[in-house]
Amino acid sequence: MGVYTIANNQESDPNPYPAMGNFPLQSRGQNAIATWTHTFSPKWINTAQVSYYRSLFTFTSSAQGKDIDGSAGISGFEQLTTLANMGFPQISISNYSTFTGMKSGSYPKQNRIRSPQYVDRVYHSSGKHDIDFGFEAIHDTLMFDNGSNASGTFAFNGNYSGDNFADFLLGYPLSGSRSYSLNLFGNVATFQAYYIADSYRLRSNLTINMGVRWEVNPFYWGDKGQISGFNPQNGDLVIPSNFSLTAQPLTPTLFPLFKDRLQLTGQLGLPQSILATEKHDLAPRLGFAWSPEHQNWVIRGAYGIFYVFPDN
Repeated sequence: MGVYTIANNQESDPNPYPAMGNFPLQSRGQNAIATWTHTFSPKWINTAQVSYYRSLFTFTSSAQGKDIDGSAGISGFEQLTTLANMGFPQISISNYSTFTGMKSGSYPKQNRIRSPQYVDRVYHSSGKHDIDFGFEAIHDTLMFDNGSNASGTFAFNGNYSGDNFADFLLGYPLSGSRSYSLNLFGNVATFQAYYIADSYRLRSNLTINMGVRWEVNPFYWGDKGQISGFNPQNGDLVIPSNFSLTAQPLTPTLFPLFKDRLQLTGQLGLPQSILATEKHDLAPRLGFAWSPEHQNWVIRGAYGIFYVFPDN
């Protein structure tokens, strides 16, 4: 059996300055599932399932694709991003409404999520026992890119002319900031789980549920080594030994400047994910259902340990 679903969404967030256009948002989520069930005998059944989830969110801004800074004669932004990612800067004028521009949401940006999953379950029924056991694997790929502050942020407060708006008209900001847009970055990991459970009918009016789940939970490793940790012993940052100098536009410039405050995972005997995979997450489960004889009500109780799965 197979199922495929797709959801497309398009919306336009309002702009406090309608004449400058809105903030378009587009998303698409897709999910495909294939399930196969095989009966080996009246007591043995196997179910295998493969699924794939893919999600793409795209956030864009008003005036995107236009070099507003260049048109206003403001230099220094030409190399921060491509023309397609340029737009209106964020402008803050004291006692006036702020135009949020590109920076407020780090526009334009994308969230790209891919998550294939495989599950296999075996069911066995014999006498008073209903036993099932199985395996699950999920591979998460969570990737992002964003425009950061590539179109700039400017603040005006009347520091030069004595009037906030006059400073804006004169082009004399109190402060300005900028940054490169961020190339693709994100995290990847594969999570595994194994389990066995038994529903045991101890009596006609008493059922005991027992089981245990074993999870193998890694720490996400970063695409091109784009993750970091903190060493409290010396205050250094810890980064993967396999990090890429081409990961972001400023990486080749910043690494030589701060390398004396950086430690590589290889130097510390750590994995590329910085934190080692957790292989001892055991989760026992115990429950019961009891109904007094000749009564039409049931008492149920249960206890279990559950490990939180990272939300993607």
